Amino acid sequence: MAANTGSQTVTILYHSKVNNTLVNRRFVNIRETGIYSGGYLSVVDNSHASLSTLICEITDGTYQVKITTGEAVVIAVAQATPYVVLRWSYTGSETDDYMSILAVATPATNDLIVAECTFTGGGNLQGADYSERSTPDTQDLFLKVEPTEDTELRVRVRAGRIQNSIETITIPDQKTSLFTAPTTYSRIDLVYINTTTGAVSIAQGTEGVTPVAPSYSGKLVLAEVTITPTSTDITSSMITDVRNFVSRIMEPDNSTIAVNGSGKLIVNSISSFFTPSVYAGEESITFPNGLIFKHGTVTIPAYGGVTVTFAIPFPTACVSPSLTAKTVTLDGVGVSSYSNSGLIVNCSATGTIAYWQAWGY
Repeated sequence: MAANTGSQTVTILYHSKVNNTLVNRRFVNIRETGIYSGGYLSVVDNSHASLSTLICEITDGTYQVKITTGEAVVIAVAQATPYVVLRWSYTGSETDDYMSILAVATPATNDLIVAECTFTGGGNLQGADYSERSTPDTQDLFLKVEPTEDTELRVRVRAGRIQNSIETITIPDQKTSLFTAPTTYSRIDLVYINTTTGAVSIAQGTEGVTPVAPSYSGKLVLAEVTITPTSTDITSSMITDVRNFVSRIMEPDNSTIAVNGSGKLIVNSISSFFTPSVYAGEESITFPNGLIFKHGTVTIPAYGGVTVTFAIPFPTACVSPSLTAKTVTLDGVGVSSYSNSGLIVNCSATGTIAYWQAWGY
């Protein structure tokens, strides 16, 4: 029988009665299960941790409820049972439908994981790892920056994921490094994610009478945090949420990406060799993946051959040359040989002007 540990308030979705079987079945999984706020551990002694108050949505696989705790709970933990979990099972009794807070070796299927406790080599409790924490997969909590449960110059970043050009990176629930208080005036710092590594970082601003935030360029910014010279703790009023999950805000650098006269983004250039917005008749174009395209025209005498020498040889090899006569009905033109520095083209009939192309790298 589950006890009322932590002064729990049990709420059925849409304020239905706690023992309403039909409504519980009907609305199960409409709201994501997980820990919505609070529920963090602090070390009490070598074998006990204190769990802060929390709000969660929890299921037993058939029924689902929202549970709010009203006070902190102390839990006995050990290396053999390092996971602190929340477990609930519907009984139909208003006196028994409470959530259990347990330390277990392995979480069960419907358990909500608070954290995995970490221990010293001697078996003493030293902290908590939140990488497996049951965070609801909801946009409002996705990588949200919040005050921590302690009095300190840190903030907490809720779990989430980012996608860069190579992979999807999972960001675990974590605290940031320490902010430092400014000397004379307020300062705005950024909490952001390095999109290459997934590391949560702080970009320090410049203090001033009217401080401004640092540049967002190259950063996936989650929040702006305003720090004063007397700050010893970070509260909600000091955090400005600037997450944008519809589209990441990018500042055109006017080198690769620019804004045209209509305010639309355009490709200005991709590299110093590839400028699709402006073409000045160059023989060679290098694409971003390293593939090189060369082209031009050549006059071939009747029944003769001509060597086409590239202005700049292919660095490695020419792999696909071709030749097309200007006169469509004319036969007998072709490439007889090629190298990274040029082509030999021939005509077995009346002389002609031909268009040549070559791909390489």
